[in-house]
Formats: sequence, structure tokens, C-alpha cells
Amino acid sequence: MANPTRLPRIVPPVGFTFCATDGNKYHLRSGTLVGCAPYSLHFNPAVFSSPREFDPDRWEAQTKEMQRDAIPFGLGTRQCIARNLATAELFVAVAEIARRDVLRGAKVVSDRIEITEWFNSKVKDEKIELLWS
Repeated sequence: MANPTRLPRIVPPVGFTFCATDGNKYHLRSGTLVGCAPYSLHFNPAVFSSPREFDPDRWEAQTKEMQRDAIPFGLGTRQCIARNLATAELFVAVAEIARRDVLRGAKVVSDRIEITEWFNSKVKDEKIELLWS
């Protein structure tokens, strides 16, 4: 889950002109505090259909907007310093889960996972319960 905070930045001395997707332009003065919350981008149904559904197939036909808005580790010089490590850990863990087939027959106990949101999101009570039939 992406960082739920807005990742604040300060507009540089020359100012900044923001071009919105609706075609409008907004000039921001020097020193203005701005930010973008990746969490909000990732759950935007206008960009990601059924954003709360697990659907890896959505990336088969990814759009320009999906590529633009999918920033789970941030971008540029301020991106997550552990991005490569986290990505490697995810690939290894998912490959091992698939190889061992440990989720066959598993059902979730709750239909919804509750997230505690602050700088780093975490699952409430730090667990996702599964039952095997």
C-alpha cells in the first residue's frame, strides 16, 4: 500500500505552472506548500477500474494515466531509499508462496482489510487471517 501522506514539497523561487488534466493552468507562487498523496492516486477509479480489487491483469492493458499515477515508492531524488530492496523482497516472497502453493484452499476471515494510515500504512492489528478448508 502506498504512503497515505501527501509528500509535501515547496514551490521553487521561479514558481510553478501546473497544467491540470482538464486543460486549465494554475500558477503557484514561490514558497507555496504543495503535495500529492500516492494513496489517493492509486485508488482513483477514473484511472484504475475497481481499485480495491486484486486484479494483476489490469496491467496487461495499462494506460498512460496508470503509468503516471502508480508511484508506490515515490519518484525522483526523493523516492524511497529502500525501493530496490523492497521490490526484490516482494518478488522473492511471492515466487516462494506460488512455488510452495501454500494458499490453495485458503479463504480470508474478513472481507475487508483495515489499514492504519500515517506515514507508512500498516494492516490493523498487523495480521491478515486466513482459514483453510
